[in-house]
Amino acid sequence: MRPHIYIRLIGIKIHSFHFFGVLGYMLGTLLGVVLASQLNLKPLIVLLMAGIGAATFFLLAFLGKWITRQETIVYYHHEISILLLCTLYLYLIKQPILPYLDITLIGIGTFLAFGRIGCYSVGCCHGKPHKHGVKYGQQHVDTGFTWFYKDIPLLPVQLIESAYVFLTVLISVVLLLNGAIPGTVIIVYTVVYGSMRYALEFLRGDPERPLWHGLSEAQWTTLALTSLTLVMSTINWLPFYSWHWIILLAMMIISLFTIYTSYRHPEYQLFSPPHIRQLAEGLDMLEKTNTHSERGTLVNIYTTQAGLNLSYGVIGTESNKQYFTFSLKNKQIMNKQMAHKMAQLIGLIKNLSGQFTLVEKQNGIYHLIFVKNRLVHQFHSQTL
Repeated sequence: MRPHIYIRLIGIKIHSFHFFGVLGYMLGTLLGVVLASQLNLKPLIVLLMAGIGAATFFLLAFLGKWITRQETIVYYHHEISILLLCTLYLYLIKQPILPYLDITLIGIGTFLAFGRIGCYSVGCCHGKPHKHGVKYGQQHVDTGFTWFYKDIPLLPVQLIESAYVFLTVLISVVLLLNGAIPGTVIIVYTVVYGSMRYALEFLRGDPERPLWHGLSEAQWTTLALTSLTLVMSTINWLPFYSWHWIILLAMMIISLFTIYTSYRHPEYQLFSPPHIRQLAEGLDMLEKTNTHSERGTLVNIYTTQAGLNLSYGVIGTESNKQYFTFSLKNKQIMNKQMAHKMAQLIGLIKNLSGQFTLVEKQNGIYHLIFVKNRLVHQFHSQTL
């Protein structure tokens, strides 16, 4: 299964990301107008807020591209900015804030649900490798997809998130039409969507996302928003629901465990998306260096920021065996389980699906040999 960057509509070639984004915006706006008319609110105000949302989206996208020199769209940045500006607008025109913000979030959710289909199509926000995943080819790499995951099946977290957001939007619409207290959708969307987004972040494989103490920016933002809305609920600014603090507590416990693990076992960051990118870049550099160097010359070693030492070579005149060594610096020892996982990761990145032999030396250096066109692997531990 391969997604397509472009789709054809009545003979016109359209970029998938833009198509689904526009479709989501239009349907989200339409849904908001219909809900406003059903709830005795003013559809014109919803249309004006949709304009504020569009202007905010493009302004943030422009600023992000101007600052980073690349197109960067961070969902939570846009959601928070749109809600703040719409709140200010509603306050200035003296309209009830919570009923309109409920509708605004439903519109934002509709936009996001379709937008994630666009993400799936172009390959951004992708998941980690998975045997039943989706593959992205050279065309996607040429447009910015993670190059070392070319033709490797990845978990389609974008579609999982899209389906969940559609469900959240549906639940929110049903709640509104059944007379839910104003502000209910704010709580439902923030907590229900946020908890799933928090969980899905552990399955994301794109290396561009910043991590801090083992948690991504989106996870920290989810914790902040869920905590803030809980505080607002306790002071009667928003409706209070008992499951709100239960979900927040669960996320807090998982977060504390993740932070503890990142401190006590820093070697686990070897398998984080940012470090996997460093690993891929190091392997690529070592291969290019080995190609242009003569046999018998000094062995090149690449060290990642996490302290993983790598070297690479080719055995045999027909280059049917590829030879790697890896170890941790500062006399740290990698256990056999992690070494085996690292061997599999190296094979995945280098697209080596054949037999491999992994040999552990006494000084904590692992020697890894891949043999092409085989389908089994061996693990050897020896003391020399």
